[in-house]
Amino acid sequence: EFLVPGNISSVSPTSGQTGTTVTVKGTNLLGGGANISKALSLGNEGRIVFGNNTLVIFGVQPSVLGIGDISIVSDTGATTIKRNAFEYLGGGNITSVKPNKGQTGTIVEIAGYGLF
Repeated sequence: EFLVPGNISSVSPTSGQTGTTVTVKGTNLLGGGANISKALSLGNEGRIVFGNNTLVIFGVQPSVLGIGDISIVSDTGATTIKRNAFEYLGGGNITSVKPNKGQTGTIVEIAGYGLF
């Protein structure tokens, strides 16, 4: 039986860090199967939250910094890839917290980079 190959039409967001929830929309993502078995960003397997033939939602796991592919693999082994669809930004880093003590209602300033 011939099956139309899967196609990823959109990836959102297109960048993020560990824990970012990625939504992948497309067609025929199940590749004739019943389940999504893997969702990968830059070759690293994410934690699947939801998956069907047109939508996959997964959490990004640690990766190398850079731009790479989003891959969806079904339980049949059918793989659908969107090239250069996601940029892994790495984790954030807190450089300072001011003040370092206070009471209820104290306004706290947290500085750093890659926090959002």
